Amino acid sequence: MHPNKPQNFIAEQINETSIKFSWSSLDNAESYLIYVDENDPFITQNNYIIIDGLETFSIHSVSISAKNIYGEGAKTVPLTVRTKIPAPTLDMYLYGMLYLNGTTVSDVNVNIFRVYIAGTNDLVITGTVENGILKAYLWNNLQVVIGSQFDVCVVDDGLNTDIGSLEGTRTTFEVIKPLVSLNATTVQNRLISGETFPGNIEVRLYRKGILQTTVTSLDDGTFAYELDTIDSGDGYTATTKVGTAFSSTISYYVSTTIGELTSENYDLGTDYVIGTYTGNVVRVALEVNLVVGAKVPVLNSTDFSCAATDIITSVDDKVRVLGFDSSNRLLDRIPIEIGG
Repeated sequence: MHPNKPQNFIAEQINETSIKFSWSSLDNAESYLIYVDENDPFITQNNYIIIDGLETFSIHSVSISAKNIYGEGAKTVPLTVRTKIPAPTLDMYLYGMLYLNGTTVSDVNVNIFRVYIAGTNDLVITGTVENGILKAYLWNNLQVVIGSQFDVCVVDDGLNTDIGSLEGTRTTFEVIKPLVSLNATTVQNRLISGETFPGNIEVRLYRKGILQTTVTSLDDGTFAYELDTIDSGDGYTATTKVGTAFSSTISYYVSTTIGELTSENYDLGTDYVIGTYTGNVVRVALEVNLVVGAKVPVLNSTDFSCAATDIITSVDDKVRVLGFDSSNRLLDRIPIEIGG
C-alpha cells in the first residue's frame, strides 16, 4: 500500500538562503521526497529538512511526498515560499546625523524598511526604500543616544505574491560618537591639525577659547588649518559638529618644550608598543581609534613602552602614540604600523 500524503507541511525561514520544512510523521512512510521547483527531490528519513543554497530574495514552489516499499505516494499541494532579502548595507551613523542611509536590493516590492531596538521587536521607526536606497529621519527620536544599537531590516511587501509581507535579514548598527584628536602645535608651524571620523565632518577650531574657523574633514578624516599667529602657551581646541550636535572636544596647549617619538612596528597580540624618544617627553599614551588611554611615564632617558594587551585588537585599528612634557603639553603624535 502506497503511503499517505504528508500533513501539516510548513516552512520556516532560517536565513536569506535557507528554509526549514517540516511535516507530521507517517506510520507507513520509510522516507520523504521534497521537490523544490519540480527539480530532482531531496530525500530524508526525518520529518523535517533544511534546504540550503537557495538564491536570496527568490520565490520557490515546494511539495512533499512519502515513500515506502510499495512506492511513492501523492504529493502535497505545492507550498509557495520566499527567501529573505539580504541584510541591508548601512552607512556609518554618527550622533547628530539627521538621516540613516544605506542600500539594499532594488525591487518594486521593496519600498520600506524597519528600525528596531537591537535584539527586540520594538519598532523605532519605518523608513523608505527607493530604487534600493534606504533613508529614514532618525535624529528626532529620543532613543537615539550615543552607544545605542538598532536592528534594520528591509520589508518585501509581497504585492506580487499571495504570501504576504516578509522581513529581510537584519543588520545591527550603533550610534557612534564622532571623536576627534589633535596633533602637537608649535609656534613655528602654527598648524592646528588632527583627525576625526571619515565622512566630511565639521570641525570647529579655537585658539584661546575664540573660534578661529570651521573646517570640513577630508575623506580620510584628517583636517588642518594654519593660524596667522600663535603664541607660546596658547590653548587650541577642536570640536566636532554633526548636524546640530556638538559631540567631542579636545584641547592642548602650545608647548614651550620640544620632543619627538619613534616607534617600532607592533605585532598584534604582543604585550607592548615600544619605542624611543628625544627631548622633553616624560609621559606617553596610546591612542586607539581616536580614544586616548592613560598616560604612563617613560622607561628611562631614551625608551618608552605602552601596554597594548586587549587594547589593540585588530590590524585595522588606527593606533598612535602621544608624547607629553612635564606640564602635560602634547609634544608629538605618531602612527603605529600593525602587523600580525
